[in-house]
Amino acid sequence: MTIMDALITGYRIVPDNNGLPQVEGHVDPDLVRRLSSLLAWQKSVNPIFEPLAPERYVERPDATSPDRLKRLPLIFPLFRLFPKPSRPFPGRIPSAQEVDRAWLALMAEVETHWNEFFPDDKIDIVTRDASGKPRSSIYHAHTPKPEDHVLFQTYDHSYALRRSWGRDLAGAWMKDIRLKAERIADEAQS
Repeated sequence: MTIMDALITGYRIVPDNNGLPQVEGHVDPDLVRRLSSLLAWQKSVNPIFEPLAPERYVERPDATSPDRLKRLPLIFPLFRLFPKPSRPFPGRIPSAQEVDRAWLALMAEVETHWNEFFPDDKIDIVTRDASGKPRSSIYHAHTPKPEDHVLFQTYDHSYALRRSWGRDLAGAWMKDIRLKAERIADEAQS
C-alpha cells in the first residue's frame, strides 16, 4: 500500500473514454487537513505515549473472551477523550453511550440548520421531550459497513453518500444529482 492509498477518503465515479463509469480513488485534501489538525491537537492536548491494549479500548473487556482480546492489536486511537473516573487512563476512546449522545446532538443540529435553510422543505428527524430537549433520532449511529460511508463524486462533481442513512436523509438532493447527471449525459449525446 502506498501513502496515497492510505489517504483515500472516498471514490470518484467518472466516465472513461467510452462514457462508461469508472471508479477512481479520491483524496479530499480538506478532510486530510482536518484529520491532520485533529492529530496535532490530540498530540498537544491529549497525548498518549504508548499504544492502548485491547483491555483499554474494548468497551467491556470483562465480557470479551481472553482469546479474542489476545488477537486484537495495540492501537493509537485518533478519536480519543480525556480520562474519566470509570476509565482513568489517557487515550480513552468514546463509549457507545457517548457516541450516541454526540450523534443525537449532531442530528438535532442537522435538523435545525436544514429547517432554517429550507423552510419550505422541513424535516423532522429528532423527537424531543416536553422541555424541547432532543430525546431520540430516526437515524442512529451504528458500526459502519464499508458500503455505508463511501463517498462517490458524481458526473457534476457533487458528492453523494452511498446507501444507508445518507440516501434517506438527502433523498431530494440525490434525486437532483441524478437528474443533473442524466441531463448532462443527454446534452453530451446531442
